[in-house]
Amino acid sequence: MIPLYPDGNRYYSFDLFCKQTFGGKTAKIPIDGGFGCPNRDGTVSSRGCLFCSDRGSGDFCGHQSITEQIQSFINASAEYNTSSKWSRAERFIAFFQSFSGTYAPIDILSNRYEEALSASDKIVGLAIATRADCIDEAKAKLLSQLCSRTFLWVELGLQTVHEPTRRAMNIGYSMEDFRIGYDILQKNNIPTVLHIIFGLPGETDEDMMATVDYAASLRPFGVKFHQLMILRGTPLEAMYNAGQITTLTQEHYTDLAAESILRLPHSTIIHRMNSDAAESDIIAPNWSRDKLQTINMIRHKLKIMSNK
Repeated sequence: MIPLYPDGNRYYSFDLFCKQTFGGKTAKIPIDGGFGCPNRDGTVSSRGCLFCSDRGSGDFCGHQSITEQIQSFINASAEYNTSSKWSRAERFIAFFQSFSGTYAPIDILSNRYEEALSASDKIVGLAIATRADCIDEAKAKLLSQLCSRTFLWVELGLQTVHEPTRRAMNIGYSMEDFRIGYDILQKNNIPTVLHIIFGLPGETDEDMMATVDYAASLRPFGVKFHQLMILRGTPLEAMYNAGQITTLTQEHYTDLAAESILRLPHSTIIHRMNSDAAESDIIAPNWSRDKLQTINMIRHKLKIMSNK
C-alpha cells in the first residue's frame, strides 16, 4: 500500500521533512567549499566520473568565500518573486555540493564546516556531498561531533551496484569501498543520502532496480534519483555525439522513479526526484530542462499505482 503523507504526496518528500524538522520552508544553499576530488587529481584518476560536470556537480555554486556564498544566496532568496520555490524560505542548510566535501585534512574540514555554520543565524544544518572512499574513522568522528550540534547528513554517490558499469563510468571505487564508507557513517550515527543514476550505458530496467533494492536494504536516511544527463564538456558528450550511448525518454524515466519509490522504506526521504543543470550545459535528454514536469509525471504515476 502506498501511504499518503501530510503534504498530499505518496512519498516522504524533502520539503515535508524540513517542515517537520525545522518548522517551516527550508532551502539548501549550494556551496563550493574549495575541495578537490581524488578521481580528478591523479590519486585515483585524472578523468573523473564520466558524467560529472567541470564544477564537480556544483554547477549552481558561487565563486566567493563560503560566508559570501551563503549570505549572497540568503539575500537573493529574499528578493525572489512569489512563484519561486525559495520565496518563503526562512531557514537554510549549507550544502557542500562541489566535488568531494570530505576530501581534505581534518583541520581544514573543521574550519570550513564551522565557517558555514557561523555565516548566518538562519543556517539550521549542514549537508555534505562526498565519495565513500573519502570517508574514514577520523572524518566520521568530526561529522559525529557536528551532528551533536546541528542537523547534518552526508551524501554518497552509489549510482549503480554493477561493477562493470562503475568501471565504464570511471567512478573509481568498488562496491566494497562503498560499503566500507557507508558502514563507517552508520556506525557513527550519521544520516546518509544515496545518489542513484538511471540510464547508465548498458543497464537494463532489472539492473537499475537491483541498485534500488540494494539501496532499500540499507534503509538510508534519504535517496536522490537522477536521470543520466549528457552535459557539455564531459567525456559523455563525445560518446553521445558518436552514437555510443543513448538517454532515457521522460516516460521511461518516470516509470523507473515511481517503481523505485515503491521499493524503498516509507521512512526514506526522497531528497530529489530528478537531476537539473544549467540549461546551457544540457546536451540531452532535452526533457531535463523541465524539472517540474517530470516531478508531476512521477506524482501522477504514483497516484495511479495507489488506486490499483
